[in-house]
Amino acid sequence: MLYPTHKRFGILWGLITFPIGVFLGLIPIISFEMDAQEVFMVIICVFIGMRGALFGAEFPDSGAF
Repeated sequence: MLYPTHKRFGILWGLITFPIGVFLGLIPIISFEMDAQEVFMVIICVFIGMRGALFGAEFPDSGAF
């Protein structure tokens, strides 16, 4: 797998983790009754999750040399 494919799969897996986090109760569901702390928590979870997925996708396969 080359770099662009790694990035695409990193984005895909990063996006897949959010519905799982909502299902497990780790990420609050977005609603109009949310207070500022819950909105901030959702934004932080999205940012850290996507940054983590993209950071992990930057490493090449070990057999790609």
